[in-house]
Amino acid sequence: MRCFPQEWLNLILKANFLIRLWRTKDEPVIVAMNVSGGQEIPQSQHELIKSPEFSKARKDLGIAKHWCLTIQNLEQAPSLDELLDMLYAQLDSESEGELLVVPAPPGSD
Repeated sequence: MRCFPQEWLNLILKANFLIRLWRTKDEPVIVAMNVSGGQEIPQSQHELIKSPEFSKARKDLGIAKHWCLTIQNLEQAPSLDELLDMLYAQLDSESEGELLVVPAPPGSD
């Protein structure tokens, strides 16, 4: 079986993709992201990514953080600018693994 980079992200790191954010113009921060529309999987993966083994693997690969992002209403997902604002707001968190939830807009249920 031949694995491609995306499959390695899913299988090994439990991530959908990697993003690079910038603390300063000379300080990039690599973040593994797992994005879903439900909360059950991210919560179980959140426990897994907080483990010492995952922390060591991320550090060895140069990945600073791993975030599980749940968007509760995918039909009314935030704009790219809103999502980037939310991600940058989390960047200074001391935690390596975060469970981020984008709530459904009021009246969307």
